[in-house]
Amino acid sequence: MRPPLLILCAGVLTLGTPALAEDPASAGPLDLTRRIVAQASRPGEAVAGYLRIRNGAPVTDQLISVSCACAGRIEFHQIRRGPDGASMDTDPVWDVPGHGTLDIRPGSDLHLMLLNFDASAVRDGAVRLTLVFREAGEVTADFAVAADTRAAWAAFDPAAEAATSVAADTASIARPAAPNRSLNHAGFSYVLPGSGWRTTDRTRTDTVETIYHERGFGRRSLQIQVSALTPMRPITNQAEVNEWARGAMSATTSRAVEGHGAICARSGHRWTQTTSFNGAAGTPSAEFDDHGLFCAIPGSDRVFHVRLFERAAPGRLSGEAATLAETLFASVRHSGD
Repeated sequence: MRPPLLILCAGVLTLGTPALAEDPASAGPLDLTRRIVAQASRPGEAVAGYLRIRNGAPVTDQLISVSCACAGRIEFHQIRRGPDGASMDTDPVWDVPGHGTLDIRPGSDLHLMLLNFDASAVRDGAVRLTLVFREAGEVTADFAVAADTRAAWAAFDPAAEAATSVAADTASIARPAAPNRSLNHAGFSYVLPGSGWRTTDRTRTDTVETIYHERGFGRRSLQIQVSALTPMRPITNQAEVNEWARGAMSATTSRAVEGHGAICARSGHRWTQTTSFNGAAGTPSAEFDDHGLFCAIPGSDRVFHVRLFERAAPGRLSGEAATLAETLFASVRHSGD
């Protein structure tokens, strides 16, 4: 391991209030941005933490531990879905791909879990976490405490990320997305269903590039993820597209669909996220109504994936996602590379 690198960075998000910039933090070739911790609602509560880690080096690094005086311990949690629902697993490490990004973002399958959070450790709206990487070493940085982590994530100023040697490919972050306007990604066009959508993020790694659109916050929200993926092996026929659609969505069934100018399949299901600690029985924490469209172009090494899901507190799903997915997926067309 390289010698530890220590950078102390002052957070600029005040408690519960999103901001537009943050001071830089880095460890060797790794840039750490969008550093957020959820505000606790009661003493000793477990809260989630989020950040983006961009790797400027060609080799993969690993995040191996995170600690903070504000928490009893910090675990790496990942949601894994299956036909019978979803589970919250604890991972030992997380990879930061070479020339890629590890996105630990609100609404995704990854989050840091700060157990037994001590709100008295909050100073100037932030808590200080220490992250250890296998190759880059150690970095200590302030994480802003926010009541609405999704809003905070979306509110960061893309120019601030560009100033920390990050490619400024997120210039549209947090801008309202125009309704009924055709958008394009990886040779496919699509139209957002209705109004109120915000284009909140764009991420890129060696194998996948994704655009995020969101609507709503809090107890009920909707998200659209539009991705171009490079699978481990080419997808060349309808049976393989159907198999991909089932596996990627953890669904039991999928069906072929036509009219998109490509070989496409749809799948989807409702599932429940459960949270458990110290071996206790899992408690439902959120429900998802999840829909996906997958398309492949013969002769191409990429797969196009549009996913629309509603996330709500248990018992609060509205059923709106199914209607919106029909409209969204009907608009998808292969428009050429």
